[in-house]
Amino acid sequence: RRTGPMTFAQNTLIPAPGGAPLELDQCIHLPCAVDWDGDGKTDLLVGAEDGYVTFLRNTGGDIDGVPAFEKVGRVETAAPLIHAGALPCPAAHDFTGNGRPDLIVGNSTGEILFYENCGPAEAPTLAREIMVEAGGVPIRIAAGPTGSIQGPSEKMFGYTCPTVADWDGDGRPDLLVSDVTGYHRFFRNAGGDGVPRFEAEELLTFEGRPLKTVWRVRPAVVDWRGDGSLHYLALDEEGRLSDFRRRSDTVLADKTLLTWEDGSVMRFTVDVGGGRGRVKLCVCDWTGTGRLDLIIGTHARACVPPDPQTGAPRNTTGQAGIFYLENVGGNAAPRFAFPRPFHFRGETIAMAMHVAAPEAVDWTGSGELGLVVGVEDGSLVWLPREDLSW
Repeated sequence: RRTGPMTFAQNTLIPAPGGAPLELDQCIHLPCAVDWDGDGKTDLLVGAEDGYVTFLRNTGGDIDGVPAFEKVGRVETAAPLIHAGALPCPAAHDFTGNGRPDLIVGNSTGEILFYENCGPAEAPTLAREIMVEAGGVPIRIAAGPTGSIQGPSEKMFGYTCPTVADWDGDGRPDLLVSDVTGYHRFFRNAGGDGVPRFEAEELLTFEGRPLKTVWRVRPAVVDWRGDGSLHYLALDEEGRLSDFRRRSDTVLADKTLLTWEDGSVMRFTVDVGGGRGRVKLCVCDWTGTGRLDLIIGTHARACVPPDPQTGAPRNTTGQAGIFYLENVGGNAAPRFAFPRPFHFRGETIAMAMHVAAPEAVDWTGSGELGLVVGVEDGSLVWLPREDLSW
């Protein structure tokens, strides 16, 4: 509050109607004062890093001379394009049992969102997002003051990166999630039909301690031999692609470093600190050979293979990219060819700075895999196989 021509009172937190400080859910807020509901009182519209705008209604009451505001919710529009928050990371699975793949999506805010696929198969539409719950409360992971390698300015960021797999072998799809902290969380499916619900998180462990790796990596779960023995793929604390054998629901064992076709350990950047990690892993039989390949999404400064002069996309498009890594060693002893960039209608895929998050899925029921991709600005895009080359 201004107290003179060039003087102001000490700032104070805006209260909610009950008097407690009004808390917002997102990061990097930008307010605009306007009488939005036309009642003669000045309300607030608040934009945030995730791209949404929140309406804060002026309740008309003052608390110690400061106007109070009610958080009403997001400003909405009719039939919008899907926007899953900034830096979305999708995973596909038919949770509703209707034969169509639904989406589970993580984002920079640390949420896990569920989008039901409403069909039709040839041109699917998605229902409004629902916050996924674990232990009866919405999943929301945040770094806090010490959880981000880039410091306390990122305390509200979560960068959730989910993958879906029946991890405990009970026939129901579970969630495995890594995030801003580099820890890895197992969310057990709590059962029931429709919107998935999960039990409270359990941390994955390795050698008696919680598994901690580089940050912002989407892990992958794979059964190399098709015998029910699951393996967990992630980048380790040095950024090396690692294969961990599942010993139990929360215990990983027998770490193996995966290699390129020339026998060198698989790394994806020459950066250090916050430039490491950030890779999204997807395992699938992309070419129908029976061998399980890798598809990866990277940020703009990734460098694959890690040659500072030639590695992509750092030295090619300079933007986040998607790459195909063919399994040239077979499933019994996987080794991967050096990455080939994906092209969309002849153009190399280039998706801004922070992320391209691919998920291989038969989205339209054609019998062929294409890619659903999370893009930096919050968009989810479908790239049909017939438009892709590699």
